[in-house]
Amino acid sequence: MNGRSNKFIRHLQFQDVNQLRLLEQIKALLLGKASNPIAAIERFIKKEAGAGKKVEVNPHALTYDRYELSKDVREEILESAIMLLS
Repeated sequence: MNGRSNKFIRHLQFQDVNQLRLLEQIKALLLGKASNPIAAIERFIKKEAGAGKKVEVNPHALTYDRYELSKDVREEILESAIMLLS
């Protein structure tokens, strides 16, 4: 690069992150109650049908057979993963 193009080079700067706060936020997301994605589909269907639109939904889109791990098991898995990062 010539000297002229160097003035256009920018450096990325990331804000300081409180590691403990970030870890607590991650734990809250991963250990919180799971949402049911079908509820969002159902709301969309009702909204569109209510607006007079024809709505067709593939029956497979309404299948939700997720295996739910207990919170204790999820906590154990998360703590194990965190220990491996240390």
